[in-house]
Amino acid sequence: MKKRKQFLLNKYLELYKQGKCSIDKAAESIGITISEMMQKATSAGIKSTENLDEYKEGLKLLE
Repeated sequence: MKKRKQFLLNKYLELYKQGKCSIDKAAESIGITISEMMQKATSAGIKSTENLDEYKEGLKLLE
């Protein structure tokens, strides 16, 4: 991963961890897919801040 992208990833992982940024906004800002961002967050040991209902609502929006 390029240095700039790695910098952005670290920045947005921290913002996501603090609840200051959504996973989709973080992915968009970095230029990766939501799925990739979710994998990066999981690898960094960050748990989702969404509850099940919020997750289901997000899935509906993707349809």
